[in-house]
Order: sequence, then C-alpha cells, then structure tokens
Amino acid sequence: MDAIKRLRALREAGAVKRCHTVPIIGSYDIAQHSFGAVNLLLVLRPRSRLELVKVLLWHDCAERWVGDIPAPAKWIVPELGKLYELLERRVLAAIGCSAEQLTADEARWVDWIDKLELWLWTYDQVALGNRNALSIRRNLRRYFRRQRRLPRAIQSIIDNYKWRRENDTIPGF
Repeated sequence: MDAIKRLRALREAGAVKRCHTVPIIGSYDIAQHSFGAVNLLLVLRPRSRLELVKVLLWHDCAERWVGDIPAPAKWIVPELGKLYELLERRVLAAIGCSAEQLTADEARWVDWIDKLELWLWTYDQVALGNRNALSIRRNLRRYFRRQRRLPRAIQSIIDNYKWRRENDTIPGF
C-alpha cells in the first residue's frame, strides 16, 4: 500500500465510532481512543518500543472495513470472535500494523491499555450523567480482576482513580 493510500486509510479509521451499541454523551471514536491509549502507555511504560506504540495506535483501525462486533456477541459465540480476530489481523497487516512483532508481554500491554482507556472513558461518561457506561465499567472491572500479574502502575489506577477535571492552571506552573 503506498503512503497516500495508507494515510487515507488511517485517517478514515480514526473516524470510526466506538461503543456504537451504547447511548453515549458526545462523541467517542478510534482517534480519541487511540490518543488516550498511547498517552497511557507513554506515561505508564515510558520506555516502550516504537513497534508497541504503533500497534497500540493502530490496533482498532481494521474496524473501518470490518466493523466492530460487540463484546457480548463474541462471548456468546467464541468462534465468531476468533473468525473476526483473523479477519482483523489480515486487514491490519495490509495497512502495516502487525502485532506479530510484539513480545508476549507487549501484546498483554496492548490489551491492558486498550481496556484501561475505555475504563477511564466510562468515568467521563458517568460524570456527564450517562449511567449507560456503568455496565461497561462493571465488565471491565471483572476483566481486570481476572488478569494475572497486572502491572502495578495499571493496578494502582484501577484501585485509586477518582474522576475530576484538572484545574485551569497549566500543569507544572
């Protein structure tokens, strides 16, 4: 894929809506999610390899072409989830995003950060009055409880995070 086609593909993918089966307040798309996820990674694991950053940044881009199957459907029919993941991997490889270059630990970080960013988003939604996000948060809490050897930095956020906006001063001043 040439550079212009790849750039178009990535830009279009960023506009794909997330949580499309849940009523939300405002917008939430792959670009917002990916920006938040990469920021989480760079704060919690600042010495991450560029390959890990790229995979995390582009991990949902296949949804532009194959859509997003809601997680409960994948839980009910695990075979569907496996087929979807195969299709997603093929599309991601075509746009230059292959998780095969990651170590097992890095692949776990992609999964953890992906879920942590969504978990934090639920706090934003609830703070705005959207109680629909609570069921997503409950599912994510169960997911995090099942994880073995969750990094201390991620566990600390899960255990201690309280939603609030930062004050209007510039950080560090």
